[in-house]
Amino acid sequence: MPNIGAPELMVIGVGFLISAGIGYWCSAVFKGKGKSAGAGFALGFFLTLFLSVLGAVIALLIAYLQSPATMISSVVGAVPPPPPPVSPSAQMIATFGPTTGWHGKRIVYDAGSILIEGVGPVSAPGVLSYERQGQIEWASPAMRDWIVGVSASA
Repeated sequence: MPNIGAPELMVIGVGFLISAGIGYWCSAVFKGKGKSAGAGFALGFFLTLFLSVLGAVIALLIAYLQSPATMISSVVGAVPPPPPPVSPSAQMIATFGPTTGWHGKRIVYDAGSILIEGVGPVSAPGVLSYERQGQIEWASPAMRDWIVGVSASA
């Protein structure tokens, strides 16, 4: 539920004052036409007050729908499922070093794809970009040569 503070209460007060002002104006119009000033005031006041309340309800509904709690609950359903686990027969290419947030995660070749364990697919050029940043340790020099060859053909 959105917070209602001083600015919101001020808007409600201004809406009430505008309603009273329009009611007063309507009473003058009704009086000038020879009709009951009280009826004119009531008509103008309640019509404007109704429209103000309707606007406030719409504004609160929009604020509620845009509140962080509502937005988070709508996004939670959109989170993709975690990647499938890497098979035990996967060929290890490299491991992330201690200078990264993925320390210990393996980069493997499994079922025709290069994968970061627990994260998902990565391209051969992507693996080489991790190397340029000093973030991975190769399983063997042959694996590095293989990734360079795959990257060149991609």
